[in-house]
Amino acid sequence: PQQHGREPLFSLDAVDPTKLNSLQKKVFEPEWLAGTSVGELMFQADYHLKELSMGEYEQPVVGMKSCFDFYMEGFEQEWTAREWFIVRKAEIHTSEDSVLIPYVKMGVEAREQVLKNGNLEDAPITRPNHPLVKYAEQFTHNFDLIAERKGVVYHLRELAKASILAKYLVDGGVCLDSSWFDLAGEVQSAGVLEIPQLWNERHNSQVQVQDGSIVDIVSSGRNVFGGVDFGLDRFSVAAPRVGAMGAVAARLGPRAAARVGPMGRAPSLTFGGPARAVAQSLSGVAGVSGSLRAVAGPSAVFSGRSAMAPRVGGFAPRLSGFAASRLTTPQGSLRAVAGPSSVFSGRTAMAPRLGGFAPRLSGFAASRLTTPQGV
Repeated sequence: PQQHGREPLFSLDAVDPTKLNSLQKKVFEPEWLAGTSVGELMFQADYHLKELSMGEYEQPVVGMKSCFDFYMEGFEQEWTAREWFIVRKAEIHTSEDSVLIPYVKMGVEAREQVLKNGNLEDAPITRPNHPLVKYAEQFTHNFDLIAERKGVVYHLRELAKASILAKYLVDGGVCLDSSWFDLAGEVQSAGVLEIPQLWNERHNSQVQVQDGSIVDIVSSGRNVFGGVDFGLDRFSVAAPRVGAMGAVAARLGPRAAARVGPMGRAPSLTFGGPARAVAQSLSGVAGVSGSLRAVAGPSAVFSGRSAMAPRVGGFAPRLSGFAASRLTTPQGSLRAVAGPSSVFSGRTAMAPRLGGFAPRLSGFAASRLTTPQGV
């Protein structure tokens, strides 16, 4: 499998920055993301962010203003800026029975841009009262609520969780069975990579009249560019973090600490086979068609009774029909068993909430659910 030195990235850039109405081109890194469900998700999320920021649709939270509204409040200069989705916090949590739970906090950042040598570059300083900066701040503040109301934002956050989980597996040196690399569907045609940007522009004109005649006409415009850049290279998730979820507190015992401890490593990032397998396997599925259970020997890094199959916002790898296989770790091995039962077990009938939102369990067979005793 191919290996890449970074997480998935998408950007919507001007074909010709010197022209106000230039077409915009889709830029994917790595390039094979074009034509995949992950690439399309990143494009749709970025596209909708620009529509909301420029006031094309009603804001998802009462009281939010578009950057055009902020502009009308007194910011009268013509400007070009970019905004993009980022990951502000990323961790791998583990429950008492060693279920790995990716946790992320996301937001939006904005930077004003200037034209330099025929290219748009970030301005050295972006004013805090800039309309797009104000919009990015309120979007970040309401991100979890917006993700609950806007499906494309919710799925983008789940993609970030999948990327964090893939980074953890790669940085931890976990050897996966070859079947994990065949989960992705076939890559479709990338389609049209250049689109018009008229939908994210707002213009206004001011006419000055003196003695009954027009003396001056002033026009101004605002352009928005951006994309999706998780920035996972800023995080180290090699060792899971155990904490509290909701009101459920957990404390690592000596055996659990021994299982978690060996995984600590320095920050690094290789977006390789496991990450690609998780990312490319996304498809619009309402539920999970199987489950993953881990059975480990006494010296295995991942020991316990169960492990969670990666989920990305309603997307999940299709595990049904898989024969039992083995996942090899540096200190032991795991056995993956696909089956109809839920990956959660216990006595408490309550689905765990990941990042403030409960995963969709449609498609699971009836089973007992428990809240993990750690995050």
